[in-house]
Amino acid sequence: MHSRVTTIFAGIFGYVSCAVMCSTFCALPVFAADSDSALERYAVVLSGHPIVVWSRRPLLPAGVVVLVHGRTWGARTAFDFEPKGRSRSLLKVLAAAGYATYAVDLPGYGETARDGTGWLQPTHAAEVVEAVLGFASSRNPRLPAPVLLGWSRGSKISALVATRARQALSGLILYAFTFDPSSPPRYESATGDPKALANSEADAKSDFISPDVIDADLVQEFVKSALKLDPIKVDVCCDMEFLEIRPEAIRVPTLLIQGARDPGIHPAAATEFFSKLSTNDRRWVVIAEGDHAVALEATAPIFFGAVVDFVRSTIIPKAAAR
Repeated sequence: MHSRVTTIFAGIFGYVSCAVMCSTFCALPVFAADSDSALERYAVVLSGHPIVVWSRRPLLPAGVVVLVHGRTWGARTAFDFEPKGRSRSLLKVLAAAGYATYAVDLPGYGETARDGTGWLQPTHAAEVVEAVLGFASSRNPRLPAPVLLGWSRGSKISALVATRARQALSGLILYAFTFDPSSPPRYESATGDPKALANSEADAKSDFISPDVIDADLVQEFVKSALKLDPIKVDVCCDMEFLEIRPEAIRVPTLLIQGARDPGIHPAAATEFFSKLSTNDRRWVVIAEGDHAVALEATAPIFFGAVVDFVRSTIIPKAAAR
């Protein structure tokens, strides 16, 4: 693969560098007490459990995007990382492009406490994301439904949300989508008490595989930030629930985006999933030099461009029709 970006099975594609709802959840705005006043912190209360949501938004947004992090790190680590002199903040990129963007800390991650069981299963994570989608829509009632983006395990949670279709979506972005229904579940059913083990430096470095697209200083900054914001591993379980994902039930425009060197991607499974999507607007972008964390590596501008382009092409027709 020689080109920097390969688009597989794609259609048209271009590149470019509080309302309170209390029937099932209610949203309580709280602003982040840090030096960046553009970063907002909200609590979306689901069944009595406050779910923290981080947001950046322009003054007059053209659309809405909701972000779901992966297995190990919460919203700010995954989507608002700011190494010295080199922003890797997808929140900032999307806000600068004109979109109100919300990144959820799932239970146990970042500033969201674990729930009473201490375990986090896919269907409960999907319920949390659905609540955040409802909150984001309520904050922007005149805009099209949100675009949903998930990274790694978050992409499987997002695909489950799209399959369930309990909240309206304008589009779906599956970043580093590792779903393979033929593989045994990585995490079995919850048994015993959750371990709540400490995250480690090795954990923080584990997503950076290709030395050509990452430098040591950035990795060390990431390690410091990740361990500060997410010092304890979340106990996840019940991966059999991901088998409820059905591509034929996903009818919204969908983008698969991944690094070519990502060892977690199963090409045959990804091809089958892609081919069964019930939408003609589907794109599959492979970033040649990237691995599992293309949004944090030197490949970040390519990733950001592909995401912004997809969001724009998804939002514009819906906004014009309103």
